[in-house]
Amino acid sequence: MSSRTRRMTPRTYKQVPTSSDQAEVDAEQAKKNRSKRMEQISSKVHALFWVITAVALIIYLDIWNVVMHDPRVNRVALNLSVFSFAANVTICLYLTFWLPFVKKNTLPWEVYCPRMIPTATALCLTCMVSAIVAMWSVWGFLSPLIIFFLCLGLIMSSHFIPWPF
Repeated sequence: MSSRTRRMTPRTYKQVPTSSDQAEVDAEQAKKNRSKRMEQISSKVHALFWVITAVALIIYLDIWNVVMHDPRVNRVALNLSVFSFAANVTICLYLTFWLPFVKKNTLPWEVYCPRMIPTATALCLTCMVSAIVAMWSVWGFLSPLIIFFLCLGLIMSSHFIPWPF
């Protein structure tokens, strides 16, 4: 044996991709990208449907004038609904803007402030139930359906906020 043969160490070799293997990898990646893009488009179309439905209800039912001027509206329940909604928006702004951008917090919400999500859920339920009670004398049995459509339109409108990240 020559000295050169003795000094060689065993090597592990990787399979070199052939052009057909690379084409398969590229096709698979393109398929994943296309699938992801179609899912995003489907999500936006779905959100747009709910937002359009909510806006159509607001216009058709003239909700602003009903809430502001109709004497049949239960004002106590409406005020509770507005307060609950404002508190819920405040919690959402705190969790999505204040903590990450101002306080530079990197901990998850569940760790840093574990009671926020249950509180927001309770406020959301209070808001919906009190809005239904407030509008019951105006729209009757259609009140839960109308409030449900308005809430879904509000939630889905967040799809169209241009987030900076």
